[in-house]
Amino acid sequence: MFIIGELDIDIPAISEDNVIDFLAYSREQHIAQGHSKEEDRYSLRNNRQYPWDRRVLEYKGTKFYNYEKWFNILEILNVIPIRPENRTIILLHQTSQLDYDFNFHFDNDAPIGYRLCFGLDTTKPFLELAKVKPEYKMHSLQLNRIEDYMVDDNLRSITPIKSNTLICLNGEDYPHRVPIGNNSGRTVFVIYGKNFKELSVKYLQKLSS
Repeated sequence: MFIIGELDIDIPAISEDNVIDFLAYSREQHIAQGHSKEEDRYSLRNNRQYPWDRRVLEYKGTKFYNYEKWFNILEILNVIPIRPENRTIILLHQTSQLDYDFNFHFDNDAPIGYRLCFGLDTTKPFLELAKVKPEYKMHSLQLNRIEDYMVDDNLRSITPIKSNTLICLNGEDYPHRVPIGNNSGRTVFVIYGKNFKELSVKYLQKLSS
């Protein structure tokens, strides 16, 4: 069973300054449109602020910003086999955190999700994954909180080969989490939706069960 893989594709650089400027530009709209509910839920559940800046760029084909003016990612999006009318794209700007509560979770990636990443540390794992136990699969796919006892003990992880890269991951059986202390100064576009064809790009690395 496929778990996670890094794809063999050239990723054009994006400007970190553009990311910071876009986050400032879009902050009021993000809140006004109700897209900050995820951060609000996190704060209520954990009694602390959501640790990263987050923006919903598209939701099931509805586009909220002309993000192409800020980020050179359209060519890569055209490679990912998700119909634009079904596509959701979330921007995460992940800064260093010494301690936070991000347990194992799914991101509506079923069956497959993608992470377009910029500025990854190639010396540390990017994501950790563990297989959800069968009795908790439906619970977890409904985006409920996944406790550690709901996954098996065989922890898997992927360390990126390239700093700017595209990751493909199992979104049904293997919830993921971000290792603590491994998220300084990077930008990640979470991309998911209904796949309509096979991905034609080869893998740099691939993990299977």
